[in-house]
Amino acid sequence: MSLTIEDAVAAVREVLEHKGVAVALTSDTPLAVLALDSLDLAEVLIILEEKARTDLDPRRSAPLRRVADLAALRPAAEEL
Repeated sequence: MSLTIEDAVAAVREVLEHKGVAVALTSDTPLAVLALDSLDLAEVLIILEEKARTDLDPRRSAPLRRVADLAALRPAAEEL
C-alpha cells in the first residue's frame, strides 16, 4: 500500500499531539521547524509503516525536508 500526503500529515500530527504540541501543520511544513527528535521521527515512521503495511527505509528515499516528503518513503526491500 502506498502512502498519501494525508497519511504523512496525520502521522506527524498524531506524534505532535501526543507531545502536547499544537502547530498549524500542512504538507509543506518543514520538518526542521517541528522540533521532532529522533524518537519522535521513529514514532512517525512506525505509524507510517503500520499504514503502509510494510517496513520503510528512509535511506532509500529523497531527503526528508517537508511533511509531504514522508509520503514518498520507500519500502525497506523492493516488493516484486
